[in-house]
Amino acid sequence: MEKIGTVLAIVGVVICPITSGDTALRSCRLIVGEIFKIDQKKILNRILLTLPLFAFVILISIWNFTDASNFNILWRWFAWSNQVLAAISLWVSTFYLFKVNKNKYKSLFTGIPATFMTMVVVTYILAEPQLALGRFIPYNIALIVGTSLSLLLFGFYLFKVISKNNKDIAPLK
Repeated sequence: MEKIGTVLAIVGVVICPITSGDTALRSCRLIVGEIFKIDQKKILNRILLTLPLFAFVILISIWNFTDASNFNILWRWFAWSNQVLAAISLWVSTFYLFKVNKNKYKSLFTGIPATFMTMVVVTYILAEPQLALGRFIPYNIALIVGTSLSLLLFGFYLFKVISKNNKDIAPLK
């Protein structure tokens, strides 16, 4: 396993993080360009958007190595943002399924997990003790707020499913 283990270690520790970082920075550049309506066809525009992103990543990397506990903080934010992305993707998928299927209840397959993920991410961001809000909000209150918000969103979704007048959700073309 020495040679195979070495290859797996290089792939897992070097190649995968580099390609993930490349994809994340490219996605971020495209999102920022879209928000500010900057044409991405010109190489100069790509460079002008990429340089501030690289500078930000370098600053975060320097901050990360100044204290051993900073990596844990950074990892928590990264993990939370991934879960937020999952929750948003589930809600988008839910309303997409709701619009394209004749059986509107098929969207429950993503609506129920979306509700759960919403509760998790809201509760976490409110209750995490290393974040500003978590120092002041007890876990029980954060759980009540997270559960209430997720159930409110699920109630809105159910209202749209049950309601016969769904004209305010734009039809897909």
